[in-house]
Parts: sequence; C-alpha cells; structure tokens
Amino acid sequence: DEQNHEPFAYDPRTIDVLFVTHGHLDHVGKIAKLVKDGFRGQIYSTPPTKEIGELVMLDSMKIVNRAAEEAQLEPLYLQGDVDNALARWDTKDYHQPSHPSPSQHEQLVWYIPYPSWLKVRVCSPI
Repeated sequence: DEQNHEPFAYDPRTIDVLFVTHGHLDHVGKIAKLVKDGFRGQIYSTPPTKEIGELVMLDSMKIVNRAAEEAQLEPLYLQGDVDNALARWDTKDYHQPSHPSPSQHEQLVWYIPYPSWLKVRVCSPI
C-alpha cells in the first residue's frame, strides 16, 4: 500500500519515548519504519508485548515488502530495522514502576504497566 510509504506527519527524531500497550499490528506495525526514519528513543512494554511485537513486525515486514515489490516500491523496512527497534525496546513487568531514560523529561514521566481490559497481558501506561 502506497500510504504505508508516505512520510510520518512528524519528525521521528523528535520523539524521546514510545510506550507500546499491546502487540496488535495497528500498534507495532510501523515501529521498525519509525526507527528506519530516525527514531532514536527508547521503547517500553511488558515482556509478552515485546515478544508478540517482534513476531508481528517480522510477519508484517514480509507482507508489506512483498506488496511493495509488486508495486515497484522500496521495501518499507528490512530485518536490520526490526533488529534496531528491538535493541531499543526495554521491558517492564506489570506493577513495576519505571521512568524513561535518558530523557530530558526523566523526572517528569513515570509509568507503571497495569493489565488492561482489552485482553490478557495487555497493559496501559498511567
């Protein structure tokens, strides 16, 4: 889909932190593209969300890159971009207080993963 190849409406380099609440495609599908396009911040989620997110990103990569090839477009992102995203991805268990760092906002932002109503093992930052 050509829409996937459009630039983000913001500069990914200006984002300090990304909180991932769950591993659905609409939440993790473009994380590797975000990293490819300049995101250098930290990514946070629970361990199961990261595990699912990795599988979803890899599966999505195959599908969207196959479609891009057919449309004669550049691949949306590659394995190296997924690896770079995963290297930035830190996990926290439920009820484990934490704050993002390093960040200019590290004293202002705290989060504690809690189970959410959406499904088991989904969390919402507070």
